[in-house]
Amino acid sequence: MKRWIKCVVLGLVLPVTCLPAAGTSASFLGIRQAGNAKQVIITGRAMCLEPSGRQVPDEVDCSIESVKFSFHSNDGHNYSFVPDDALTAMFTDHRVRQRELQVTAWQHQNGQLELVAVRSIKGGKLYDIYYYCDICNITAYAPGPCPCCRRELEFKEAPAQEFRADESNGGRLDERRR
Repeated sequence: MKRWIKCVVLGLVLPVTCLPAAGTSASFLGIRQAGNAKQVIITGRAMCLEPSGRQVPDEVDCSIESVKFSFHSNDGHNYSFVPDDALTAMFTDHRVRQRELQVTAWQHQNGQLELVAVRSIKGGKLYDIYYYCDICNITAYAPGPCPCCRRELEFKEAPAQEFRADESNGGRLDERRR
């Protein structure tokens, strides 16, 4: 059920609102995570791992059906992701895995991460990563064909926007440029 809700939210709401700088996922949409998960921000690199545990080279795209994803932080820790995290599909793209990344995620008690936002770091600045169809004006957070016209989505990076939940406005998100 949880995966289905994420797919509906990502597949229908975000493309319609066309927020290219949106961090993504549940936290961005104001949905609170249940349980004892804590939100963390980690910098490092994403990796695709074959079932044997061997790393897929960063210059090669990997298949979401045949790999697991891992995140190697700059401080030397390796993290895995919850199995149904739809946002890890972004890591199939070799261009994403070749970049230094900042991930915001829910870290569950078992140590696994559930992504909230994935941003690249270039020149000390944060950039939102997304895929875009200029014909249909659709934004997605995984590579592949446009859900409307079926043309391949274009990889994009844009200076990150900051989204803040403000208690004075009922917890709604407030978009502010950095």
